[in-house]
Amino acid sequence: MRQRVVLQSIIEQGITSAGTLILSVGLVMATTPAVFGQFAYIFTMVLIAASLQYGLVGLPTLVEIRPLKQEARQRALQALIGFDFYYRLFAAALIVFGSFVLTGEVLVGVVSGGFAYAYLWRETSRNVLFATELPSVAVKASVVYLILLVAIFATLLTTIPSSPLPALIASAVANFATQWMFAPQRHIEVGAIGVAFTRYRSRFPLTGWTLGNSIANEAQTRSYVFVVEVARGVTALGQLEAARILFAPLFLAASVWQRAMQPRVAALVAVGRHDGARKLTLLGALANVVLCLLYG
Repeated sequence: MRQRVVLQSIIEQGITSAGTLILSVGLVMATTPAVFGQFAYIFTMVLIAASLQYGLVGLPTLVEIRPLKQEARQRALQALIGFDFYYRLFAAALIVFGSFVLTGEVLVGVVSGGFAYAYLWRETSRNVLFATELPSVAVKASVVYLILLVAIFATLLTTIPSSPLPALIASAVANFATQWMFAPQRHIEVGAIGVAFTRYRSRFPLTGWTLGNSIANEAQTRSYVFVVEVARGVTALGQLEAARILFAPLFLAASVWQRAMQPRVAALVAVGRHDGARKLTLLGALANVVLCLLYG
């Protein structure tokens, strides 16, 4: 059973990452480095928001929700989803502002906010589906998402040239449509913002530690995007990010491993099986080294 869930997690993450790769390659081939640089900058802001969300919501969902019985699980999900709703709104608002400052275009800013909200919503839904033992639904949702994404992106790329909008709109629409069809727990009452935050803090008081880990990780891996944009401009950023597409298979492998195995490592630590968690971490590190050597 566990092996099947891991396999489904790997498949689901692979499909999702393939969608991002399609957007990147399409923009590189059909637009300019400046346009792709704008998309890369906006997407980086969304990925940072998603990483912080994973520390605050994703890991608690995957580690703490699964072993709970139905009534306790429902209460915990209400606390998480209520908090996550307001987090998504706040993150989307910041990304609207950041995208507008970057491009000077109101439409790009607004669409970027929708893109961010839909992306973060789907991240939470994926985690809830795996935590509530519905991985096959997550895989189906990812397949539908990819089909919609490709169809919409291919259409818009020929009608809206020289803009990151085709990628942003395609992803936002595909994600919103997928959530409408597959999202779990859509009818949970989130409550007022104060109630949602109080409920979350009382039920999950230790998420500050996982948030700190996410912040440190993002500072190490994505801060260069902002440095390059400030120092060299969005065109140079687009050229740099286009070159990084060559390493997409490595990034895909890393994201697949993280999605499939990080919750398992956290669960082992939570029950005191530190040797098992250490072995799994070392196995992942070794596999990453071997893959890099073979790819190089």
